[in-house]
Amino acid sequence: MRRVLMLTRPLGLCAPRRRLSTAALERAPCLQCGGAKSPASPVCAVSGLRVACSERCAESLASERRKLLLQFRSAAEDAAFGASDDAKLLFAQAKRATPLHGVAQRVGSWHEFLQLFTSDERWLANPPALRLLSAAYSYVMTLAHYLPALRQASGSQSADVARIHVIGARAEATMPRHLWDELPFFHPSVRAFDVTLVGDHVPAVRQQQQKPPQPSSSAAPEAEPRGRVVRLETINGLYHEPHVVERTRAMPPPDALVLFNPGVGHPFLKARWRPTLAALLASGKPILLSSFSQADQDRDVAALGELRSECGELAFLVSPQSNPFRSLKCQIDPLHLLAPPIRTNSHVIVVQKAQ
Repeated sequence: MRRVLMLTRPLGLCAPRRRLSTAALERAPCLQCGGAKSPASPVCAVSGLRVACSERCAESLASERRKLLLQFRSAAEDAAFGASDDAKLLFAQAKRATPLHGVAQRVGSWHEFLQLFTSDERWLANPPALRLLSAAYSYVMTLAHYLPALRQASGSQSADVARIHVIGARAEATMPRHLWDELPFFHPSVRAFDVTLVGDHVPAVRQQQQKPPQPSSSAAPEAEPRGRVVRLETINGLYHEPHVVERTRAMPPPDALVLFNPGVGHPFLKARWRPTLAALLASGKPILLSSFSQADQDRDVAALGELRSECGELAFLVSPQSNPFRSLKCQIDPLHLLAPPIRTNSHVIVVQKAQ
Protein backbone atom coordinates (compact mmCIF):
# COMPACT_ATOMS: atom_id res chain seq x y z
CA MET A 1 0.00 0.00 0.00
CA ARG A 2 1.37 3.41 -0.93
CA ARG A 3 0.62 6.86 0.36
CA VAL A 4 0.84 10.16 -1.44
CA LEU A 5 2.46 13.13 0.23
CA MET A 6 -0.33 15.67 -0.11
CA LEU A 7 -0.08 19.37 0.50
CA THR A 8 -2.82 21.97 0.34
CA ARG A 9 -1.50 25.53 -0.02
CA PRO A 10 1.16 24.96 2.66
CA LEU A 11 2.75 28.38 2.51
CA GLY A 12 0.24 29.77 4.96
CA LEU A 13 0.63 27.05 7.56
CA CYS A 14 3.54 28.46 9.48
CA ALA A 15 3.49 32.04 8.30
CA PRO A 16 3.10 34.94 10.70
CA ARG A 17 -0.03 37.06 10.50
CA ARG A 18 1.95 39.83 8.80
CA ARG A 19 3.81 38.07 6.01
CA LEU A 20 6.71 39.44 4.06
CA SER A 21 6.18 39.95 0.34
CA THR A 22 8.62 40.94 -2.36
CA ALA A 23 6.39 43.88 -3.21
CA ALA A 24 6.43 45.09 0.41
CA LEU A 25 10.21 44.96 0.49
CA GLU A 26 10.56 46.91 -2.72
CA ARG A 27 7.97 49.50 -1.65
CA ALA A 28 9.69 50.08 1.68
CA PRO A 29 12.16 52.95 2.14
CA CYS A 30 15.84 52.30 1.60
CA LEU A 31 16.97 49.84 4.25
CA GLN A 32 20.28 51.64 4.64
CA CYS A 33 19.43 55.34 4.87
CA GLY A 34 15.61 55.38 5.04
CA GLY A 35 15.33 57.49 1.91
CA ALA A 36 12.82 57.03 -0.87
CA LYS A 37 13.56 54.65 -3.72
CA SER A 38 12.76 55.16 -7.38
CA PRO A 39 12.37 52.91 -10.42
CA ALA A 40 16.00 53.76 -11.19
CA SER A 41 17.22 52.45 -7.82
CA PRO A 42 19.58 49.48 -8.22
CA VAL A 43 18.65 45.85 -7.74
CA CYS A 44 20.66 44.35 -4.89
CA ALA A 45 23.12 41.75 -6.15
CA VAL A 46 22.72 39.68 -2.97
CA SER A 47 18.94 39.67 -2.46
CA GLY A 48 17.87 40.16 -6.06
CA LEU A 49 15.48 42.87 -4.84
CA ARG A 50 15.37 46.64 -4.93
CA VAL A 51 16.05 47.35 -1.25
CA ALA A 52 18.38 50.39 -1.48
CA CYS A 53 17.98 53.82 -3.02
CA SER A 54 21.46 54.08 -4.53
CA GLU A 55 24.53 52.07 -5.44
CA ARG A 56 26.29 53.44 -2.37
CA CYS A 57 23.53 52.27 -0.03
CA ALA A 58 23.34 48.93 -1.84
CA GLU A 59 27.06 48.37 -1.33
CA SER A 60 26.80 49.28 2.35
CA LEU A 61 23.89 46.90 2.85
CA ALA A 62 25.73 44.09 1.07
CA SER A 63 28.73 44.63 3.33
CA GLU A 64 26.90 45.08 6.64
CA ARG A 65 23.78 42.91 6.31
CA ARG A 66 24.66 40.17 3.86
CA LYS A 67 23.03 37.41 5.94
CA LEU A 68 19.74 39.30 6.12
CA LEU A 69 19.82 39.99 2.37
CA LEU A 70 20.33 36.29 1.68
CA GLN A 71 17.25 35.55 3.79
CA PHE A 72 15.30 38.09 1.75
CA ARG A 73 16.41 36.20 -1.35
CA SER A 74 15.26 32.87 0.08
CA ALA A 75 11.87 34.38 0.99
CA ALA A 76 11.43 35.63 -2.57
CA GLU A 77 12.48 32.24 -3.96
CA ASP A 78 10.03 30.46 -1.67
CA ALA A 79 7.14 32.68 -2.78
CA ALA A 80 7.95 32.08 -6.43
CA PHE A 81 8.36 28.32 -5.98
CA GLY A 82 5.17 27.99 -3.94
CA ALA A 83 3.16 29.54 -6.76
CA SER A 84 4.79 27.40 -9.45
CA ASP A 85 3.68 24.21 -11.17
CA ASP A 86 6.82 22.56 -9.78
CA ALA A 87 5.44 22.87 -6.25
CA LYS A 88 2.28 21.07 -7.32
CA LEU A 89 4.29 18.37 -9.06
CA LEU A 90 6.49 17.79 -6.03
CA PHE A 91 3.60 16.82 -3.78
CA ALA A 92 1.48 15.17 -6.45
CA GLN A 93 4.20 12.78 -7.62
CA ALA A 94 6.13 11.97 -4.45
CA LYS A 95 5.10 8.63 -2.97
CA ARG A 96 6.36 6.25 -0.37
CA ALA A 97 5.45 2.86 1.00
CA THR A 98 3.60 2.57 4.30
CA PRO A 99 5.91 0.73 6.74
CA LEU A 100 5.11 -2.71 8.07
CA HIS A 101 3.43 -2.83 11.46
CA GLY A 102 5.95 -2.26 14.23
CA VAL A 103 8.77 -1.13 11.93
CA ALA A 104 9.75 2.38 13.03
CA GLN A 105 11.17 4.87 10.55
CA ARG A 106 14.00 7.11 11.75
CA VAL A 107 15.15 10.28 10.05
CA GLY A 108 17.28 13.12 11.38
CA SER A 109 16.87 15.86 8.79
CA TRP A 110 14.48 17.25 6.23
CA HIS A 111 16.62 15.83 3.44
CA GLU A 112 16.24 12.33 4.90
CA PHE A 113 12.52 12.95 5.35
CA LEU A 114 12.08 13.89 1.70
CA GLN A 115 14.08 10.82 0.66
CA LEU A 116 11.26 8.69 2.10
CA PHE A 117 9.06 10.10 -0.64
CA THR A 118 11.36 10.44 -3.63
CA SER A 119 14.88 9.81 -4.87
CA ASP A 120 14.57 12.47 -7.57
CA GLU A 121 17.43 14.96 -7.25
CA ARG A 122 15.14 17.51 -8.87
CA TRP A 123 13.57 17.85 -5.45
CA LEU A 124 16.31 16.66 -3.11
CA ALA A 125 18.73 19.29 -4.44
CA ASN A 126 16.11 22.04 -4.53
CA PRO A 127 16.34 24.35 -1.45
CA PRO A 128 12.91 25.99 -1.98
CA ALA A 129 11.33 22.53 -2.18
CA LEU A 130 12.88 21.52 1.15
CA ARG A 131 11.83 24.81 2.73
CA LEU A 132 8.27 24.35 1.46
CA LEU A 133 8.17 20.81 2.84
CA SER A 134 9.58 21.89 6.20
CA ALA A 135 7.07 24.71 6.61
CA ALA A 136 4.19 22.28 6.19
CA TYR A 137 5.47 19.42 8.32
CA SER A 138 7.47 21.14 11.08
CA TYR A 139 4.80 20.83 13.76
CA VAL A 140 4.09 17.14 13.35
CA MET A 141 7.72 16.16 12.71
CA THR A 142 8.90 18.09 15.77
CA LEU A 143 6.42 16.13 17.87
CA ALA A 144 7.34 12.85 16.18
CA HIS A 145 11.05 13.47 16.76
CA TYR A 146 10.77 14.29 20.47
CA LEU A 147 7.91 11.90 21.28
CA PRO A 148 10.21 9.16 22.67
CA ALA A 149 11.60 11.58 25.28
CA LEU A 150 8.09 12.67 26.24
CA ARG A 151 6.78 9.12 26.57
CA GLN A 152 9.79 7.94 28.54
CA ALA A 153 9.42 10.83 30.98
CA SER A 154 5.73 10.08 31.47
CA GLY A 155 6.33 6.35 31.87
CA SER A 156 4.02 5.63 28.94
CA GLN A 157 6.59 4.36 26.44
CA SER A 158 5.07 0.88 26.41
CA ALA A 159 1.44 2.04 26.19
CA ASP A 160 -0.33 1.51 22.88
CA VAL A 161 -2.11 4.89 23.04
CA ALA A 162 -0.26 8.23 23.10
CA ARG A 163 -2.26 11.13 24.54
CA ILE A 164 -0.98 14.62 23.81
CA HIS A 165 -2.42 18.03 24.69
CA VAL A 166 -1.22 20.90 22.49
CA ILE A 167 -1.67 24.12 24.47
CA GLY A 168 -2.06 27.54 22.86
CA ALA A 169 -2.54 25.95 19.44
CA ARG A 170 -2.72 28.27 16.44
CA ALA A 171 -1.43 27.31 12.99
CA GLU A 172 -1.07 23.67 13.99
CA ALA A 173 -4.83 23.55 14.69
CA THR A 174 -5.75 24.57 11.15
CA MET A 175 -3.23 22.64 9.06
CA PRO A 176 -4.54 19.91 6.74
CA ARG A 177 -5.71 16.84 8.61
CA HIS A 178 -3.54 14.36 6.71
CA LEU A 179 -0.29 15.93 7.95
CA TRP A 180 -0.90 14.35 11.36
CA ASP A 181 -0.69 10.91 9.76
CA GLU A 182 3.10 11.16 10.02
CA LEU A 183 2.80 10.28 13.72
CA PRO A 184 1.82 6.62 13.17
CA PHE A 185 4.23 6.42 10.24
CA PHE A 186 7.18 7.16 12.52
CA HIS A 187 5.73 5.40 15.58
CA PRO A 188 3.85 2.39 14.18
CA SER A 189 3.93 0.51 17.51
CA VAL A 190 1.50 3.07 18.91
CA ARG A 191 -2.03 1.91 18.17
CA ALA A 192 -3.68 5.32 18.54
CA PHE A 193 -2.72 8.95 18.97
CA ASP A 194 -5.18 11.15 20.86
CA VAL A 195 -4.17 14.74 20.11
CA THR A 196 -6.18 17.51 21.78
CA LEU A 197 -5.56 21.04 20.48
CA VAL A 198 -6.52 23.81 22.90
CA GLY A 199 -6.38 27.56 22.31
CA ASP A 200 -8.40 30.68 21.71
CA HIS A 201 -7.42 30.56 18.01
CA VAL A 202 -8.59 26.96 17.62
CA PRO A 203 -11.67 26.40 15.43
CA ALA A 204 -14.52 24.67 17.24
CA VAL A 205 -14.98 21.41 15.33
CA ARG A 206 -15.85 17.89 16.36
CA GLN A 207 -13.34 15.13 16.83
CA GLN A 208 -11.69 13.97 13.63
CA GLN A 209 -10.39 10.44 13.28
CA GLN A 210 -8.03 9.07 10.70
CA LYS A 211 -9.37 6.02 8.90
CA PRO A 212 -7.17 2.98 9.54
CA PRO A 213 -5.34 1.81 6.40
CA GLN A 214 -7.14 -1.01 4.61
CA PRO A 215 -4.95 -3.83 3.31
CA SER A 216 -5.51 -4.88 -0.29
CA SER A 217 -7.24 -8.21 -0.90
CA SER A 218 -4.03 -9.64 -2.36
CA ALA A 219 -1.89 -8.69 0.61
CA ALA A 220 -0.70 -11.42 2.94
CA PRO A 221 -2.34 -11.33 6.39
CA GLU A 222 -0.26 -9.62 9.05
CA ALA A 223 0.58 -11.05 12.44
CA GLU A 224 -0.95 -7.96 14.07
CA PRO A 225 -3.75 -5.58 13.00
CA ARG A 226 -2.79 -2.31 11.36
CA GLY A 227 -5.58 -0.20 12.77
CA ARG A 228 -3.39 2.73 13.80
CA VAL A 229 -5.35 5.96 14.08
CA VAL A 230 -4.87 9.63 14.89
CA ARG A 231 -7.79 11.21 16.71
CA LEU A 232 -7.82 15.00 16.76
CA GLU A 233 -10.01 17.00 19.09
CA THR A 234 -10.11 20.78 19.25
CA ILE A 235 -11.21 22.94 22.17
CA ASN A 236 -11.65 26.67 21.70
CA GLY A 237 -10.54 28.56 24.77
CA LEU A 238 -7.67 28.99 27.19
CA TYR A 239 -6.43 25.92 29.04
CA HIS A 240 -7.32 27.31 32.47
CA GLU A 241 -10.86 28.49 31.54
CA PRO A 242 -13.66 26.58 33.31
CA HIS A 243 -15.27 25.10 30.18
CA VAL A 244 -11.87 23.89 28.95
CA VAL A 245 -11.00 22.41 32.35
CA GLU A 246 -14.35 20.60 32.37
CA ARG A 247 -13.70 19.12 28.92
CA THR A 248 -10.14 18.03 29.62
CA ARG A 249 -11.01 16.50 33.01
CA ALA A 250 -13.56 14.29 31.26
CA MET A 251 -10.77 12.84 29.10
CA PRO A 252 -8.05 10.38 30.07
CA PRO A 253 -5.10 12.41 31.37
CA PRO A 254 -2.47 13.35 28.78
CA ASP A 255 0.94 11.72 28.70
CA ALA A 256 2.60 14.96 27.69
CA LEU A 257 1.98 18.63 26.94
CA VAL A 258 3.18 20.54 23.88
CA LEU A 259 3.57 24.29 23.40
CA PHE A 260 4.59 25.31 19.88
CA ASN A 261 6.25 28.75 19.80
CA PRO A 262 4.21 30.12 22.72
CA GLY A 263 6.53 32.98 23.63
CA VAL A 264 6.17 32.32 27.36
CA GLY A 265 9.09 34.67 28.00
CA HIS A 266 8.16 37.37 25.50
CA PRO A 267 7.74 40.77 27.20
CA PHE A 268 4.21 41.20 25.83
CA LEU A 269 3.06 37.62 26.57
CA LYS A 270 4.92 36.62 29.71
CA ALA A 271 2.37 37.82 32.27
CA ARG A 272 -0.51 36.18 30.42
CA TRP A 273 1.29 32.86 30.13
CA ARG A 274 2.59 32.74 33.72
CA PRO A 275 -0.46 31.19 35.50
CA THR A 276 -0.99 28.65 32.73
CA LEU A 277 2.69 27.73 32.61
CA ALA A 278 2.80 27.33 36.40
CA ALA A 279 -0.22 25.00 36.27
CA LEU A 280 1.32 22.94 33.47
CA LEU A 281 4.57 22.51 35.39
CA ALA A 282 2.71 21.66 38.59
CA SER A 283 0.93 18.82 36.75
CA GLY A 284 4.23 16.95 36.59
CA LYS A 285 3.71 16.15 32.91
CA PRO A 286 6.68 16.48 30.54
CA ILE A 287 6.40 19.59 28.37
CA LEU A 288 7.76 20.03 24.86
CA LEU A 289 8.29 23.75 24.27
CA SER A 290 9.52 25.21 20.99
CA SER A 291 10.74 28.72 20.22
CA PHE A 292 11.12 30.91 17.14
CA SER A 293 14.83 31.62 17.65
CA GLN A 294 17.75 31.31 20.06
CA ALA A 295 16.81 34.66 21.62
CA ASP A 296 13.20 33.53 21.97
CA GLN A 297 14.32 30.33 23.68
CA ASP A 298 16.62 32.22 26.04
CA ARG A 299 13.61 34.29 27.18
CA ASP A 300 11.50 31.14 27.59
CA VAL A 301 14.18 29.43 29.70
CA ALA A 302 14.46 32.55 31.87
CA ALA A 303 10.68 32.57 32.36
CA LEU A 304 10.80 28.93 33.43
CA GLY A 305 13.58 29.74 35.88
CA GLU A 306 11.44 32.42 37.51
CA LEU A 307 8.83 29.78 38.34
CA ARG A 308 11.19 27.63 40.41
CA SER A 309 10.15 29.31 43.65
CA GLU A 310 6.53 28.55 42.83
CA CYS A 311 6.81 25.12 41.19
CA GLY A 312 10.04 23.70 42.57
CA GLU A 313 13.11 22.54 40.70
CA LEU A 314 12.81 21.71 37.02
CA ALA A 315 14.45 18.91 35.06
CA PHE A 316 15.45 19.58 31.46
CA LEU A 317 14.89 16.19 29.84
CA VAL A 318 16.00 17.61 26.49
CA SER A 319 18.40 20.50 27.02
CA PRO A 320 17.87 23.73 25.04
CA GLN A 321 18.86 22.91 21.48
CA SER A 322 18.36 23.62 17.81
CA ASN A 323 15.52 21.55 16.37
CA PRO A 324 16.43 19.42 13.31
CA PHE A 325 12.81 19.69 12.20
CA ARG A 326 12.43 23.44 12.46
CA SER A 327 10.85 25.17 9.51
CA LEU A 328 13.60 26.18 7.10
CA LYS A 329 11.49 29.08 5.85
CA CYS A 330 12.45 32.38 7.44
CA GLN A 331 9.72 34.73 8.60
CA ILE A 332 10.39 38.44 8.29
CA ASP A 333 8.10 41.04 9.82
CA PRO A 334 7.43 43.75 7.20
CA LEU A 335 7.08 46.27 10.04
CA HIS A 336 10.58 45.43 11.29
CA LEU A 337 12.53 44.56 8.17
CA LEU A 338 15.94 44.76 9.83
CA ALA A 339 15.04 42.51 12.76
CA PRO A 340 16.61 39.04 12.71
CA PRO A 341 14.27 36.62 10.88
CA ILE A 342 12.65 33.83 12.85
CA ARG A 343 11.71 30.23 12.03
CA THR A 344 8.82 28.16 13.33
CA ASN A 345 9.97 25.61 15.94
CA SER A 346 13.57 26.78 15.57
CA HIS A 347 14.65 25.65 19.05
CA VAL A 348 13.26 23.07 21.47
CA ILE A 349 13.40 22.00 25.10
CA VAL A 350 11.62 19.27 27.03
CA VAL A 351 11.09 20.21 30.66
CA GLN A 352 9.34 18.63 33.64
CA LYS A 353 8.95 19.36 37.32
CA ALA A 354 11.72 17.47 39.09
CA GLN A 355 10.44 14.31 40.76
